[in-house]
Amino acid sequence: RKQLEGHLKDECPEAKTSCPIPKCGKSLKRKEMDAHLNDTDPAISAKHLKLMLKEMDAAKQRDAQEKEKLSVAVARGDELYAELSAVKGEQEQIAAEKARLTAENTQKNEEIRKLNANDS
Repeated sequence: RKQLEGHLKDECPEAKTSCPIPKCGKSLKRKEMDAHLNDTDPAISAKHLKLMLKEMDAAKQRDAQEKEKLSVAVARGDELYAELSAVKGEQEQIAAEKARLTAENTQKNEEIRKLNANDS
C-alpha cells in the first residue's frame, strides 16, 4: 500500500501533477509535464518567465522583511544584554553594601555585648 502511494505521489506517469512554476496553475499528467516546461511556444515561455520573476521579487521582499526582523531582534538582544549587565552591576553593589552592613551590625552587636557585660 505504501509503495502504491509512493508510486502515485512521485513516479506514476499517469498521475496528475501541478506545474512547479508558482501560480502557473497548469495541471497535467506527469508524463506531459516535461513537454509543458520545455514548450517552445513563446507565450508559455514568457508566462513562465514572468511568473518566476514575480516569485523572485516576492522572495526578495520576504528576505528583506526577514532581515529587518532579524536586525530588530538583534538590536533588542543587545538592549537586553546591556540591561542585564546593569542589573548585575547593581546586584554586585547591593551584595557589597549588604556585606558592609552585616559587618557593621556584627561590630555593633559586639559593642552592645561588651556594654551589657560591663553593666553586670
